[in-house]
Amino acid sequence: MSTIITPRPPLNLFEVERVPFDDNWTTIYDVPNYVIPAVGFNQEKTINTAAIISNLLLSNATALAITADIRVLDPLDVVYAITSNEEIGASGFIKVDLDKHILMTGDRLQVKGSALASGIAHLSFVLNQREQFTIL
Repeated sequence: MSTIITPRPPLNLFEVERVPFDDNWTTIYDVPNYVIPAVGFNQEKTINTAAIISNLLLSNATALAITADIRVLDPLDVVYAITSNEEIGASGFIKVDLDKHILMTGDRLQVKGSALASGIAHLSFVLNQREQFTIL
């Protein structure tokens, strides 16, 4: 899990990730948390986030058809398969329907292509602070 240290985490951050992938599991996005440093009497605080996925495209950079698998790996390394053996034509692309899927802090979205695969994953999402509250 990545950690970003900042005095003011964003409320809604529109992001795009473009990551090359091959026949090994490749992390497309690792949902971060934000650490607000201690200042004066205010203690250090950690803010968890949620990534709301709006689009995932997988493009094939080879002249041969390939397949791709997509999964989520949670902070405890538990695997959640999203899809497997998605066919991508030679020099083509596919849209994988993940509309409004939510990943939480520490979750990693990963892709893996078939043997000799070479492609690019295009991920669009909104990174949002998770609501925090104290039980009294």
